[in-house]
Amino acid sequence: MSDNQENPATSDAIQIDPRKRLIIVLGLIAAISFVAWVLSGDNGGTTAAPETPSVSAAGSVSLTAIPATIVSVDELMSATKDLGFPIYWNGKMKGTNIELTVLTEGKVYVRYLPKDVEAGSQDPYLTVATYYDTDAIGRVQSLGSTAGAKYVNYKGGAVAASASESDSNIYFAFPGNPALYNIYSPDPKIAWDSLDSGTIKILQ
Repeated sequence: MSDNQENPATSDAIQIDPRKRLIIVLGLIAAISFVAWVLSGDNGGTTAAPETPSVSAAGSVSLTAIPATIVSVDELMSATKDLGFPIYWNGKMKGTNIELTVLTEGKVYVRYLPKDVEAGSQDPYLTVATYYDTDAIGRVQSLGSTAGAKYVNYKGGAVAASASESDSNIYFAFPGNPALYNIYSPDPKIAWDSLDSGTIKILQ
């Protein structure tokens, strides 16, 4: 989403009142902090994707932690069925193992590893992450409103956004669903195709 507003600055606006200058500086700091807030954080021991911010400001949850572990589909379903919010995944993918990671603060990673890669690998692979967040729709809309972002409204009220067309992280959310979802792929086209084609789906 591009920002088409013209820059209001002009050459005769060189002299700025100190109080106005302070307001401008604080505004810039807030804007920079917001982008970092949406896209940054630790990765819970995997290279799943840049984290979303702490969910404590938008509801809280406490889960039983599961370190990065290779699991079967049945084990994946069993481990996530009682979390209290829906998990999304990319279905079964030929030639891959499923790695599950659960963090106590409500963050769940389903990552697809080549058969010869061990759990916990620091290399980047396709990942579908779920973050407990009662303001998920608002976060996606906020990201989608930033300059250069890609933003999509889907039928039924779902929304998705990435920081840019070429960004490898896509965030999406659904009305009434207390979770923010993140698709990561080293190739951003694969990430968007997974979402648009419907291969990204609820785990059930």
